[in-house]
Amino acid sequence: MHWEGEKRRRLRQLEEAIERGEVDEPAIPVLEAINSLPDYCTTSSCSGRIIVLHEPEVGDKRGSEFVAKWHEPVEVEEVREAVRRAPDEGLTWLKAQPPLFHVLCRDLEAARRLRSAASEAGFKASSIRSIKDSKVVVEILGSERMEVPVKIDGRETIRREAWPHLVEMCNRLLARGHARLERLVRAVEGLKDDAG
Repeated sequence: MHWEGEKRRRLRQLEEAIERGEVDEPAIPVLEAINSLPDYCTTSSCSGRIIVLHEPEVGDKRGSEFVAKWHEPVEVEEVREAVRRAPDEGLTWLKAQPPLFHVLCRDLEAARRLRSAASEAGFKASSIRSIKDSKVVVEILGSERMEVPVKIDGRETIRREAWPHLVEMCNRLLARGHARLERLVRAVEGLKDDAG
């Protein structure tokens, strides 16, 4: 498909997803900044989140299920309740995950510019993710990550007094990722200055 047509189609899908409330609010300024440039089109996004994830067996991605997820700070009791709801068989994780954006780029040079701008904004794990059928995808990825197994075969692995500290760390990582989004918007806007 021609680049402009592909971009129009994807932007229409994004607008519909925003209208349905399926896009987390902190991600929207980044999406708007990237999509305002002619050489880029976002395909998926997350502004960072805290999740409780259950795996029937360690590493079973297909069988895993979200028990709860939050894109804003969370309270200790909300997390503990989600952990209690998780199935007893298998492994339940509490995870803080960083901001993540996948961006379709017009060409390899545009992808290099975007990856470089993202890295300068603090998204050091960003990379050119794939080059296939003349499509180049950049993954913009933060580093604010934590994963803790909190229940194994029905038994909590975290002492009661440790829960507030654990949830506070998750909230801090989420806030750090959200703060970094502002730097990303400025870096992307700098690409517009470079082009013009």
